[in-house]
Amino acid sequence: MTRKKVPQPADSQLRKTLSGPDWWRSLEELADTEEFRAYLQREFPVQASEWLQCSRRDFLSIMGASFILAGLNGCDLHQPAEDIVPAVHQVNQNHSEGPLFFNTAIELSGSVLGLTVESQMGRPIKIEGNPQHPISRGATNVFAQAATLNLYDPDRLQNFHRNQKLVAQNSWTRELQALRSHFDETNGAGLRILTQTSTSPTQLRLLHRVVARWPEARWYCYEPVNDDQRRSGTALALGTEAATLQPVHDLKAADVILSVDDDFLQARDQPLHQIREFAERRRIAGREEPSRAFKPNRLYALATAPTLTAAKADHALRTDPGTIVSLLTSIARELGVEFLNEQDQQRVDQRAPARSTRTAVWLKRVVSDLKKAGANCLVTAGREQPPLVHALVHVLNSQLKNDGVTTHFYPSMQNRPDTGVSDTDMLRALTDEMQSGQVKDLFILGGNPVFDAPADIPFSAALNEVPRSYALTSVPTETSQRCLWSIPDRHFLERWGDVRSVEGTASIVQPLISPLYSGISALELLGILVEESDQGYQLVRETWSDQLGREPAAEAWSQALAEGLIPGTALQPVSPALADSVSRQISAAMKEYVEEFQADPNRLTLSFRPDPAIWDGRFINNGWLQELPKPLSTLTWDNTAWLSVGDAERRDLKNGDLIIISDGEQECTLPVWIMPGQPDGCITTTLGYGRSVTGRVGSKTGFNIYPMRTSLQMWFRPAVMVTKTQKRYSLAATQLHHLMEGKHLVRSGTWSEYQNNPERPEFAHPPSPLPESSFYEDWPYEGHRWGMTIDLTACVGCAACMVACQSENNIPVVGKQQVILNREMHWIRVDTYYEGAEADPSQTLSQPVPCMHCEDAPCEVVCPVAATTHSEEGLNQMVYNRCVGTRYCSNNCPYKVRRFNFLDFSEKAFEDPSLHLLTNPDVTVRSRGVMEKCTYCVQRIEENKIRAQREDRALHDGEIVTACQSACPAQAIQFGDLNLPGSRVKEGREHALNYSLLEELNTKPRTTYLAEVTNPHPGDDS
Repeated sequence: MTRKKVPQPADSQLRKTLSGPDWWRSLEELADTEEFRAYLQREFPVQASEWLQCSRRDFLSIMGASFILAGLNGCDLHQPAEDIVPAVHQVNQNHSEGPLFFNTAIELSGSVLGLTVESQMGRPIKIEGNPQHPISRGATNVFAQAATLNLYDPDRLQNFHRNQKLVAQNSWTRELQALRSHFDETNGAGLRILTQTSTSPTQLRLLHRVVARWPEARWYCYEPVNDDQRRSGTALALGTEAATLQPVHDLKAADVILSVDDDFLQARDQPLHQIREFAERRRIAGREEPSRAFKPNRLYALATAPTLTAAKADHALRTDPGTIVSLLTSIARELGVEFLNEQDQQRVDQRAPARSTRTAVWLKRVVSDLKKAGANCLVTAGREQPPLVHALVHVLNSQLKNDGVTTHFYPSMQNRPDTGVSDTDMLRALTDEMQSGQVKDLFILGGNPVFDAPADIPFSAALNEVPRSYALTSVPTETSQRCLWSIPDRHFLERWGDVRSVEGTASIVQPLISPLYSGISALELLGILVEESDQGYQLVRETWSDQLGREPAAEAWSQALAEGLIPGTALQPVSPALADSVSRQISAAMKEYVEEFQADPNRLTLSFRPDPAIWDGRFINNGWLQELPKPLSTLTWDNTAWLSVGDAERRDLKNGDLIIISDGEQECTLPVWIMPGQPDGCITTTLGYGRSVTGRVGSKTGFNIYPMRTSLQMWFRPAVMVTKTQKRYSLAATQLHHLMEGKHLVRSGTWSEYQNNPERPEFAHPPSPLPESSFYEDWPYEGHRWGMTIDLTACVGCAACMVACQSENNIPVVGKQQVILNREMHWIRVDTYYEGAEADPSQTLSQPVPCMHCEDAPCEVVCPVAATTHSEEGLNQMVYNRCVGTRYCSNNCPYKVRRFNFLDFSEKAFEDPSLHLLTNPDVTVRSRGVMEKCTYCVQRIEENKIRAQREDRALHDGEIVTACQSACPAQAIQFGDLNLPGSRVKEGREHALNYSLLEELNTKPRTTYLAEVTNPHPGDDS
């Protein structure tokens, strides 16, 4: 494929004027191939008239797994009455009137988010962030938004199984009683417990009770996405006792940030408040202080793969993992670090490729800005980086004296039996004991080590040597299938628990629904084992009895439940110093590093990352997450091997080609995806796919790459070979869907350009052929006039808004084959635009696109049955029962935001009443042949209008919050009344950076954008 710039249309002065920078969305668009031009000329999506491109069996499997829900037959009717407390902002004693909101928390790989969950008729419906929680601050991520689908997943393990055969729950009770007597006799010899990473104080207390009661028992911890590298690097730089410390960053105090392959803007397991703090230091509109007194931060990124953080960086340097240490040590020397060994430096530099002029300039600017910022700077490293890199980052931060300013150290909240032992070492020790016959009873409390253990730790084979094994799991897994007992785990919305966030704040996890099926939580299992209690409520109350009281109606307990956090539990940071042995330790680590990353031009480095949708594989049966277009690549339903443009061309590879990746011993097969910004010499892929035992949604999706991952090479596998096969694999990507080709779609400029003309910056307002005033007077909306602004400077492209919209508005899952046919149903999409060279884009920008709710809506005038109309408040409405499916409106929409139900995706909703457990009762479930789109969450608008009317008052600014706005961790979305003086949305609408998408069409959108403002080094404003 010949690459070239997208040509400017010579025959249209209008398009030439409005074309703006050479933004492009895909390599096909940049190449401007004949196939791409033919694609743009289609009136409707490819195969729009086709019905099924898959078997009826496959279709019903996808639809059934997405929607069919088991009834309440398995509910535990013997649970004692336990009071849960609504959030203080919505205390409603009459549970029959309207929704209730309860505060709780969710945990992922030791990372905690505080949540506020809406409950209607006794069932959780919608999850939001708890605004009082110090980490979530009202925002959420995709995993929290999709948690309700996990709760109502029909493939959940619903009953106890022994040898894969159904048994009654009392059989399990008798089994535990017999085991307890046996452990008393043997002092716990042969008893082993394997847990995932958790911060639960109650779990830690119970595990200590197990070990205290039976001293011969052992507890181990393993998580495939773990912090082993960070802990080892901290111990290397700050001393072994510092391995228990967790760095927490204050981005609002950072003027300059250097990210060393740290994707802290990915909104997954990282502390979510970092995104808001980062955005606040860049946001221009809506600031209290005048813009002339404000200076945005500057972000530098060293990246071994395209990430959201690298995309947002003012200066990103994409490089091979083997060059990271060479670059960091050069920065350290320029900053005055004296103890680095010159011989070690030379050895590292020799292994790294020769530095280009661009790299040298990048390094010079980084050093200059770090020196200038001093303590108000931050250097941070990603979990994938080896301990040496983490140690060097600690050295740099110490040299810059930012401890207590932008870097704070807190004692780690993660429960660990031995803080000095890594997760992989613990799993290896357990496996060795299993192989030697020392393990008689193995409790696996969550996780799936048969699937995700490192390839050089034979956990699966060793499990055969364990006479009695017990797997606590929410869905069938490879591990539960191999264990003697499969025990149904309860969803966090069905159980009591407690967690602690990264800086120590504790939250009570309270259930919002009676357990749908028989089962038990990890806390209850441990409580029964040590004869304390079989009720999670009592176990958690006991843990916090001294602080929150023992009485059932204790005010402190009710307050903690209502607020979603326990006051006074946040910890004070500590200030560790560099260890005396840091020079010697770093020197030794550098020698090992050089041996590992040896340059070989014929081989590549394979990088492993957690998948942004299914994480380590635990969410593979969640249809919302599987169908979520992954940030940047927009792929769904699969994992791939990201290759650079150059590496793909040298090997004659195209998207979808199947390749074999091998190191001579292990190999895996993956489809190719050519990724803009992927560094040469690297392959990046994600974990979790290729599951052999899971539910209907997750089966037969993706490729398993865990066999390539070893305990010593958990994140990078140097020197792998790539072999092209003659096979191809069908991939479902949305990057070519819903194109708005040839217009000035996104607008971006620099801070200096904005300062030169803050009243009307040219990059936000290019020359337009439209007249200054309209020929017609605007319609006088005398009541409310709803509008939305989206700040592209703040948006990081995390896609939390997409899942939030899907959860709120009953948007169906359509399946991989339907996505390939351009039939995904998301009401909001996140477009990614690139500027610059295909191999190394100079800028990457994310732009959420919902319905624009145009004043002069092109969709309304072409509907023959008036199914799409304009409301008296300016909303572009859809009357579903009037729509006959002509699709004229979709064809006439220049923004391509309308979605058509080609198939009866929601058919099961009318057949199974239990679907009401998942669906939002305030939103209509649409049927086949109906067009749908973003409604500005009209149900939320009407609900708040009715409440204000009942209370005989006017609506407050910010009282109505759309689902996408509520989820956004960067607060990039503002919604409100444009007729309300001083409203935030009105201020954004009137800001100098505000522009309308495709404004030359004169559709007068109610959704507008604030142009992105970057802050590059003064020497490079491009």
